[in-house]
Amino acid sequence: MNTRRARFIVIEGIDASGKATQAQYLLKWFSSLGLSASFHELPGESPAGNIIRRFLKGEVMIESPEELALLYASDRYHLLPTLQEELERYDVVLFDRYTPSNQAYQGARFSRGERRENFIKWIDYVESPLPQPDLILFLDVPSEITAELIKKRGEADRNESYVEFQREVYSIYRELSDGEGWVKIKCVVGGKILPPDKIAERIKRELLKRFPSTFSSDL
Repeated sequence: MNTRRARFIVIEGIDASGKATQAQYLLKWFSSLGLSASFHELPGESPAGNIIRRFLKGEVMIESPEELALLYASDRYHLLPTLQEELERYDVVLFDRYTPSNQAYQGARFSRGERRENFIKWIDYVESPLPQPDLILFLDVPSEITAELIKKRGEADRNESYVEFQREVYSIYRELSDGEGWVKIKCVVGGKILPPDKIAERIKRELLKRFPSTFSSDL
């Protein structure tokens, strides 16, 4: 892609960390600033996305992390023409999950060590031709906190059923979020998750600090 007008922002975090809620806060904020924005929540409506949703509901079994990773990657590549157009057309493109989710969730299926590390690097290679975000917002909510939130919600998809699995996913996210182009949003203080509006304020401050020419408004 030769031109990019939009700021490309991705929200990441483990299940029940509040990604969807914060995405809605951001979209309302963008609108208040007069910014045009598009939003995508993955998996999408691609053929691969449909298989993924059936997997998450327990309707199909996929044992291979590599196979599942390629399905998630395929879902993003299916969206590529739309994404390229939106990056040229809109002021902001916002995603709830992107490549790092693939690395964290599929990587957590491996024991810690070299094989996991190589697998995460492989996903990075597989998805490297895709447009790269300007910033990845990591909602830092430990798995112990989200486990309680999931219990209160009374619903759990295939991944949310495994507290240990979520702990491993969180561990990978923590490592990834030390990389360039990430910012950790501390969402828990004193062992309790902050109210959504307070978390939204922290996100806004980070965006204003990094992209003042795009996001300019008083909090």
